[in-house]
Amino acid sequence: MTPQDLNRRALERFRAGDLDGAITDWNAAIHTDGQYARAYANRAIALAARGDVQAALADHDAAIQLQPDNADLYINRANTYEDAGDLQRALDDLTHALTLDPQDFGAQFNKGLIHQKRNETPQALAAFNAILQLDDTFAPAFAQRGLMRFRLGDHVGGLADLDSALKLAPNNPTYYVNRANLHLLRNDAQSARADLDKALQLNGEHLEALTFRGNLHYRLGDYDAAIADFSAAIALSPDEGALYLNRGIARGAQRDFVAAIADFTTALQHSPTLTQAYRDRAVARAQNGDPQGAIADFSTFIKRGGPQTEQERAVIQGHIARLRG
Repeated sequence: MTPQDLNRRALERFRAGDLDGAITDWNAAIHTDGQYARAYANRAIALAARGDVQAALADHDAAIQLQPDNADLYINRANTYEDAGDLQRALDDLTHALTLDPQDFGAQFNKGLIHQKRNETPQALAAFNAILQLDDTFAPAFAQRGLMRFRLGDHVGGLADLDSALKLAPNNPTYYVNRANLHLLRNDAQSARADLDKALQLNGEHLEALTFRGNLHYRLGDYDAAIADFSAAIALSPDEGALYLNRGIARGAQRDFVAAIADFTTALQHSPTLTQAYRDRAVARAQNGDPQGAIADFSTFIKRGGPQTEQERAVIQGHIARLRG
């Protein structure tokens, strides 16, 4: 088989999830033609998917050495750097890719997202602006720019961008969730709930929307609705301790302390570092007539560094003293 034939078969294997088979074919293609940049580039992606980051980076380097003017190769290496947590090198590669192809939306968008991860909001905003100057119909850029504008204090502009994103992509539930967050930051709970309802009409299994709406229902005092949303979220993600914590808090607000204690216990089984659950379970145990269990949980909360301030520590210690009588 020619190197090109091996590359095509490797791609088929890669798409089918056969990483080892794909890598074997790319090994053979490179053995046949050591100057075949595409084989190095593709093998790099497969190696990264398999978790072999250093070998992937070596292949990216080899591909770039063979084709230094190919913007896609820098973008591929940036993706591997980003997955490995090296955001600066990822940014450097994306910046270079854009010098080679200034109209590459993917590179510009990823650059904006990385700046966002690094809390470099003005730089992220500039990246999304650059995309929209080239194409004002790219909904993801409006959505992300809206979040950045809001973060910089431009609340009207942020909401306007989310509105634009939804006009372009009216069936994207995540955009409704994003806009709901902006509404809530402006203390407009009713508009936030309407957006979350719409998101869940579009996708009833949208975990973020369910969790967000559950917290909003709790904030508005609708504990039954909050518990229903958290229960639906738990059905989708049964190993996420924070969901049990949230449901336990809502059940505690209903004075269903037995159910709340069960939820806090499950939260800790799934997420042992979720120290807030010790404090909340302590409160529920105290209310449920179990002072010794409450003392034990409050003590564990302190021991694990739960109190964020000396004042909070003093309050917890006061609870323990009262429970001891």
